[in-house]
Amino acid sequence: MTELVNTSMSSTVHNWTSDHAIDGNVGPDPDVCNCCSGTQNSQISWWMVDMGKRFPVNLITVYSRRNEQTFQQLTDFQLYFANGTMAYSYVLIGNNTRKVLGSKHELTFPSVVTRYIKIQRPGILTLCEVRVYKGECPVGTFGDECLQRCHCADERACDAITGHCQSPACKTGWIGIACNKQCPQDTFGDKCTETCFCAEGTCTNNYGICHGKCRSGYTGSHCNEVEVIKTENKTDVRSSSEYRSAQIIGVAVGGSTAVLFVIVAISFIIYKYRKRNSTSDSKHDYATPDITHAQVETEYDTLDNLNDNQGQGNNSYENERVSAF
Repeated sequence: MTELVNTSMSSTVHNWTSDHAIDGNVGPDPDVCNCCSGTQNSQISWWMVDMGKRFPVNLITVYSRRNEQTFQQLTDFQLYFANGTMAYSYVLIGNNTRKVLGSKHELTFPSVVTRYIKIQRPGILTLCEVRVYKGECPVGTFGDECLQRCHCADERACDAITGHCQSPACKTGWIGIACNKQCPQDTFGDKCTETCFCAEGTCTNNYGICHGKCRSGYTGSHCNEVEVIKTENKTDVRSSSEYRSAQIIGVAVGGSTAVLFVIVAISFIIYKYRKRNSTSDSKHDYATPDITHAQVETEYDTLDNLNDNQGQGNNSYENERVSAF
């Protein structure tokens, strides 16, 4: 590794300080090269490196002093990792993870994000070189110190820097290039295409489970089924509150219609009655009097009658005049 790091150890012997274990010189022997780190004999001796920040680590090589079988100053050592909390976790070193080639111990394992690495054993601990190799972020993580999460389908890894998923899709309930964005509120499922209607909060982004009751008018395990209200004549797809409101409105409308019909009927009867009375009165007030034959003969003379009367009058006049003279 090229990062600036700090080292420390439980004790020091022969000026074999902790920094000698990362000076790039693998030995052959601390008595000759003064290039190894060593502790005094103690119940537990340890050496530690602080890499300054978290890194994904998948390979560590540890070099012992020459003739390790004779000195036994690295035999059965234990490896610990820790993050910023300094709470170390033991890393099991077995035949599947350890490969010994002379004085070189090669340890491989899946990427582990760590900042501190500790090596310890009972008695004397001598390390001629420790090399830590940076690996890829563990599956499901990316970014600086592998702190960001990606949720790619099929448990595939994402790019260590951008988080771009290698798989063509995200896990159920996630979207985005890095599959690191949860479904928006009230949505869930693949590509967030499903909808839920929870009374409080939102449903789980993957399977759409509501933690509580559904909103009014909805039912079902995902609170996305419209509540069905059944009546005698039909099935009404409404909430119970809406159904009660509809009943009230129906009664009001029906009652208003009946009242209106009665008013119209009464008005029509009154209109017919008044019209009949009006017609009867008109005939009585403006009827033409009957003209009898006698009245015609008395009041109106014909031309013949008038001439006859006039002739009679002239004769009388003549008679009266003759008589006078």
